[in-house]
Amino acid sequence: MGEPRARRNVLRAGHDGAQGTANLTVAGTDPRLEFLLDLLDPHASLPLRHIWLIKLLAWVRGDGKSASAAVGRVTQFLDAIEARPAVEARVREWWAVFVREV
Repeated sequence: MGEPRARRNVLRAGHDGAQGTANLTVAGTDPRLEFLLDLLDPHASLPLRHIWLIKLLAWVRGDGKSASAAVGRVTQFLDAIEARPAVEARVREWWAVFVREV
């Protein structure tokens, strides 16, 4: 039946779906980042992998008003994947597929 509704909505969400300051989880990670990391699938089709990257970069960019906030989100992304070996492995695999196919 396709992807769960929440996943489809994130992939369809407009730029505002990744903007602003979010409530952080107990571990200090933005729940939208957690959701994006959960969506990461190195075996997804090329268009879905590109959509995932677009959504990640929209999250990094935020509202576009603060470069330092964007740098903070990049740091948060790197910290989140570094703290989760399984996610880090998926990111590495995703990147290898991306570089090989694009």
